[in-house]
Amino acid sequence: MLNASTKLGEWESWKYRHESFELSGKTIGVFGTGAIGKEVIKKLSSFNVNVIYYNIHRLKGSEERELNISYHDMEDFLELSDIITIHIPLLEDTRGIIGKKELSLMKDSAFIINTARGPIVDEEALIWALENKQIAGAALDVFDQNPPDKSSPLLDMPNVITTPHIAGATIDAYKKIFAICVENMMRSEQGQKPDFIVNL
Repeated sequence: MLNASTKLGEWESWKYRHESFELSGKTIGVFGTGAIGKEVIKKLSSFNVNVIYYNIHRLKGSEERELNISYHDMEDFLELSDIITIHIPLLEDTRGIIGKKELSLMKDSAFIINTARGPIVDEEALIWALENKQIAGAALDVFDQNPPDKSSPLLDMPNVITTPHIAGATIDAYKKIFAICVENMMRSEQGQKPDFIVNL
């Protein structure tokens, strides 16, 4: 917080101005179009961006039109995106799905955001890409090991933002989760199919 005793140099008023850009006009790649991915797409619609997506199963044309998004295969998706945001589950098929080859296809001005699961992105490959300026930066809410080891290079890189994967840990979220759990127990007790089944 700025106060009368704060020196101007301690308040980063200029440091990041020439390293930042606006979302407007950028191509945002959404990797995964489940419930969370679709919510992210809806929120992005306010920022005058071009949203593209990649998913193992392509959406119906009507859904693509409704969400105003276009599908691309993995290679084009990686090459075209200015920012990639990941919203897929961690499965055997998705572990390390973003590796050195995939990061090499991205623009050197591109950023990657992982709020899903750490091992979806090969961490060693990501460190390599960041150190060698293969990509511009990353925002990570998850790691191979949570919390990450204090010696992880990712914690000290100037082009990486890290957060502790606790955005969903709110009183409101817990109330909703507990209500869903109780409702599903009651449905099961009555021989009905529970809601929100995760198929792995």
